[in-house]
Amino acid sequence: MKLDHLQWPQKGWGYLPATQEIFDALNEVKLEYNPSFVLEIGYLMGHSTTYMLETFDADIISISPEVDVGPAAIKAGDWISTEERISMYVKMKEIYGERWEWIRGRTQDLRSKLIHHYKDQFDMCFVDGNHSFKNAYYDVETCSMLEIPVILVDNMNTPDVSIAVQRQGDYILEKTFKYESTFKGKTTVIDLCVFELDK
Repeated sequence: MKLDHLQWPQKGWGYLPATQEIFDALNEVKLEYNPSFVLEIGYLMGHSTTYMLETFDADIISISPEVDVGPAAIKAGDWISTEERISMYVKMKEIYGERWEWIRGRTQDLRSKLIHHYKDQFDMCFVDGNHSFKNAYYDVETCSMLEIPVILVDNMNTPDVSIAVQRQGDYILEKTFKYESTFKGKTTVIDLCVFELDK
């Protein structure tokens, strides 16, 4: 797996760790679903994007704003700059070319465009955007409106994300993977869950 291009900053929103637990989970998803066109909600610096591009025989479209931080994070310097993210985008485009694209913007701003261009085309979505209830609900609802049959949701142990997926109600839990992540000196066990669209 090509990982040399990735950076590992201990600031910002966090990212999927490069661990065997994650690679095993993605390989299991590949064996079960073999996705060929994936939507990723929540691109930061290309960690999960890279793992999926390396694991799946798939093209990926990632969506996220160039920067989405509050004043406290800016004051503390605890965020990834737009320049850093664009620099990583350039590196990843050199490696993956047309297999990957980053569309800049929030799900709320892009929903109509996504539905117009991509309804019923994605066969999987990796949902790892903003973890508030409102945003997680909107992300999963967008997946349903796009008729994406399988979603892989990170941070399902986070109450807002868990409640959002349950209340949205269009997806049925199929599998839970647990992985350990150490970020900013804190180790957490996180749930990464596979859901299928309830047709």
